[in-house]
Amino acid sequence: MKHPLLYLGLMGFDAASEAAARRWLTTYASQAKGGDEHPIWQVVDFREADALLIRGAGVAQGFGTHLQFSPDLQDAHPNAPLGVDLAAMKLPFAIGDTAHLQALGIDTKDSHCFNLQQDASMLKAVQHFETVLRPLRSLYSLAVELTERRQELDKDHTYHLERNGNLDAIIDVPKRRVLLRPGTRPVDICEDAWLARPRSANFAPSNFMECSLDEVGWVFATHCMDIELPKRYRSKPIHILHNPRVRSSLLYPRHAILIDQLWHHPTSFEQLQKLRTEQDDWLERDLYALYLTRCISTQQATTHDGEASSLPGDFSHTSPWMLQRLGKRMNTLAGELQSLF
Repeated sequence: MKHPLLYLGLMGFDAASEAAARRWLTTYASQAKGGDEHPIWQVVDFREADALLIRGAGVAQGFGTHLQFSPDLQDAHPNAPLGVDLAAMKLPFAIGDTAHLQALGIDTKDSHCFNLQQDASMLKAVQHFETVLRPLRSLYSLAVELTERRQELDKDHTYHLERNGNLDAIIDVPKRRVLLRPGTRPVDICEDAWLARPRSANFAPSNFMECSLDEVGWVFATHCMDIELPKRYRSKPIHILHNPRVRSSLLYPRHAILIDQLWHHPTSFEQLQKLRTEQDDWLERDLYALYLTRCISTQQATTHDGEASSLPGDFSHTSPWMLQRLGKRMNTLAGELQSLF
């Protein structure tokens, strides 16, 4: 079974503790044998993370569920938050150095904890994250299966994913949507039988999570281990056809910057690299996400996916910065999916 790349944010960490966390994750990854045993974790900006480690020793003071980090940490991480409200967290998180927090009068008894110096403690925290992120991991497994079966799927059929009489998911190909049963595990997706049904067999219990095939593709592109962006996107001007048709929680500010640039004029990979000096590591992955969701092309299009114009209220061809001004929120997928499961 193939596992996704997952992203870990660090809050309240100084240089030494961050290095220790990275060393532990490297060891954890080396034990995964190329991702076959469990997901691989990568440290990223906390705003784009799937889960968070919060270092209690970096907290200067706190009140209630609010933690305020030491100003000294800003020198090493200028973009780090000054504080956080644990009650408002949408991501799974674990807290370290609880004795320090308790000395400040902060109650951590209901929080998941970690100790950087204890492998078993770190492992427990990461396994907790992987359990909470099961919906995301299941969508990733579904994307892998869809990729491997894409030549077999009939666009006029709906497919039921079943095992031992249990319905785990419905792939509504005609309407390009997916319905996923709460609690479905990645291993369930891998072992399910895919049964072709009439296109009308697309009803699921009300508690099933619904998302589009574009969103499944976006999750795959942003979390896959290996990026397979066609070579032509490195040599030819890239044209944008429409904005990603995915929920706003899947988009980060860096996506908006990239899409705005492409709306401005067709741009080459090399030009985009120069414009995104701080985010070169993400460029190919972000273009891969746009490619899988059919948002970009290396050929100029006179219309957007055959559409003559946008309908009133349809923001598919609107700049992402305009979407932000219209009140679209950029949250995280984990919190949104967790609320549905």
